[in-house]
Amino acid sequence: MKKRIFLDEDIDVSLAKAFSARSHVYTGKDLGVLGRDDPTVINAATQKGCLIVTANKDFIDYYRNDPRRRQRNTFFYGLIFLSAQGGFEQKRQLQIALRQIPWKGNRAHDGLVIVRRDGNVCCELLCHEDCARQFEAIEIQRRMQRGIGPSRYAPISSQRKSA
Repeated sequence: MKKRIFLDEDIDVSLAKAFSARSHVYTGKDLGVLGRDDPTVINAATQKGCLIVTANKDFIDYYRNDPRRRQRNTFFYGLIFLSAQGGFEQKRQLQIALRQIPWKGNRAHDGLVIVRRDGNVCCELLCHEDCARQFEAIEIQRRMQRGIGPSRYAPISSQRKSA
């Protein structure tokens, strides 16, 4: 299965090279959403089954709170937010973010990866709680088998309790 990635208009299209040749990278022009409002862009990208890469901070709240999340059989495929300013350039930030995403396996798990200006990463799993618990258990087991410790993803329910 080909990975599908959407590069928002604030991301340099040269970053498409960061993905393997087996990936299909879309831009706003490809999806006909250049200059459109954030919810419209997110909707187009998720309907195409894309992981979204953006430097638009407003995307985070729109993506996290999209009303379609309450619907069954509506899938989101993740969002990577790259800090638009700071010492780390977007290419380096994208490389850091991609190491956080469990590409092998089911991409129906919806993760939010935020790469801060200093290169620190915050990961949050946004799919429903049962899915998140199952995904977390599988991911921890996989990482422990490889000797690399627990997952950096946390179910959204545990993040809300600690916030």
